[in-house]
Amino acid sequence: MDRIKNARGLTLLEVVIVLAITGLVIGAIWLVVADTMLHNQINQTERAITTTATRIRDFYRDRPINATTDPLNNTKAIAANLISPDLVVNSTTLQYKIGQGGPVNVATNNCTGSFTNPTYGFEIELDFVPANACTQLATALAGTSSKIQSNGIIGLYIVGTNVIIAGAPPTFDQASAQTKCANAATMEFCFVQAN
Repeated sequence: MDRIKNARGLTLLEVVIVLAITGLVIGAIWLVVADTMLHNQINQTERAITTTATRIRDFYRDRPINATTDPLNNTKAIAANLISPDLVVNSTTLQYKIGQGGPVNVATNNCTGSFTNPTYGFEIELDFVPANACTQLATALAGTSSKIQSNGIIGLYIVGTNVIIAGAPPTFDQASAQTKCANAATMEFCFVQAN
């Protein structure tokens, strides 16, 4: 009984130290979880873009994509089941799921200067891509010559600047991508019809 009477509680300083350590541990865990979530969202968007590009190529395998006579747009692509389900919101709206997400547009030959014959080819455009995801997504889809070629990418415009350098083989301009991705960016992935 005397022990209980003589026991003293924690001092205010000890409580503050325990709370500070707990806060630091929770903050570190949150950073790891947030980074993992961002990485997963980028991977999901990368797969959705490559799946969509493959479906569009397969759909147009026997006929050229023609912007004049057979334009491609979100509504048509959704109706023909050309869009990865990860991007579809409803029958007319597409959205990627990085951070808060943002609009996606599929169109015929909007990438000025990317196509030898401007009538053929297509683009997948993502608007308002967060700065912390922009460079990572660009690198995931076009970071090496082999990725550029295997994905059939002939242009990647970030805020209006093509970061794919033409050549044999084509290369990715990492420095330009990082500069252009410094703020929320519009990314236009330009694809050839046949790959």
